[in-house]
Amino acid sequence: MNSTTSGPDFVSFQVRDLEASAAFYEHTVGMVRLPAPNPDAAVFSAGDATFAVRVPLPGVDLDAIPQPGAGIGVWFRNEDAAGL
Repeated sequence: MNSTTSGPDFVSFQVRDLEASAAFYEHTVGMVRLPAPNPDAAVFSAGDATFAVRVPLPGVDLDAIPQPGAGIGVWFRNEDAAGL
């Protein structure tokens, strides 16, 4: 198979507070919010990728996870990252 992988194409985070998280990425980080077909998610344009925050999937209890996100790193480019 000859194919090239690039990306990421889509990234989503499960969050405790959808509206607070969406406001942070839209107003503080400056991402462009897109129409979301799923009321449990807020979707954003992140350059060549699409990014979303969403309520936890069924069966996921974020409060029961000792360290959510441990070992995961996702970087977004921003011309003034230090200023955020």
